[in-house]
Amino acid sequence: MVIQGIGNVGSNAGEIFIEHGHKVIAISDSKGAAYNANGLDIKTLSEYKKSTGSLKDFPDSTYMTNEEMLALPCDVLIPAALRMSLPPRTQAMCKPRSY
Repeated sequence: MVIQGIGNVGSNAGEIFIEHGHKVIAISDSKGAAYNANGLDIKTLSEYKKSTGSLKDFPDSTYMTNEEMLALPCDVLIPAALRMSLPPRTQAMCKPRSY
């Protein structure tokens, strides 16, 4: 699962999905995304973001651009960012099985 947006909706959705046995491999903010193919701890990542203001350098993750994150193969993409953050030209490069 990939989540576009680590705000209130994205972080809470990520935590709920993890509690139900799903894996969030990437999540973004407006500047970039944290990625770990084995899954991210969204609660710890949210706390890290609040304390540092960034997802960059989160332990055990790779930092990438939002465009790179949206191109990751995944089962589900949750667009939980601001309105129109997933314009048609960007949608073409997304590779989820579902939105």
